[in-house]
Formats: sequence, C-alpha cells, structure tokens
Amino acid sequence: MLAVAEVIKVEKDAPPDEALKDRIERLLLSGRDGVLAHGMTPPLVIKARDLYWEDGLLEKAADRLHVATAIDLKCDEILSVDGRLAKRFQKSSISGIAIRPVKDTRNLPEEYRQDGFF
Repeated sequence: MLAVAEVIKVEKDAPPDEALKDRIERLLLSGRDGVLAHGMTPPLVIKARDLYWEDGLLEKAADRLHVATAIDLKCDEILSVDGRLAKRFQKSSISGIAIRPVKDTRNLPEEYRQDGFF
C-alpha cells in the first residue's frame, strides 16, 4: 500500500499524468500480475524496525517497510528504481529476495516492463 502513496511522478518536474496514475493504481491494487497489495500492521512495522536494528543498512523507514512486506509475503523480488537501495540491500544479511529494476523482473508481464512505464 505504501508504494501507491510513493508514486507521485514518473519524470523529474513532470506533472502527474492521469492515465499513468490509473495504470499504476491498477498494477499495484488489482491483486493480479503478481503484485499483492499489503497493508501495514503492528507486526509488520515492528519487523521493519527490527531490520534496521539487525544490520543497520536500511535507514529509510519506507525502504524497511517494503522489505518487511516482501519478507512477510514470501516474495522473491522487489522492484525498485532506487539504485542506492539495491546497493545497500546487497550488503544486508537478508536472503531469498532480490531487488531489481523493473526491466529485469522475472514476474511482471511484458506490458509493465516497457521502458517508458517505470
């Protein structure tokens, strides 16, 4: 659910595009195409906090919430446009999950992997 709130623009200084907003919401909230919406719960936020205490590499709360959610849902990949997150994540003790750019996903249909979408 946090990802929906985080997607505010696609290009720097570009105004939101209604068609793109609708497409992103359908992707993130439909429950199809391998993407599961998951709300925050007390156990999830505690798990997210503990990720920092365990290895200290995921400093941003939103990053920890995304990773904790992926762990909770037993995901095998997290899609991100944040290269810094992927580098920090590689140094963490978390295993079984990869952080990939959208173009490298193994789970989304081709229509979402097009260069202009993310």
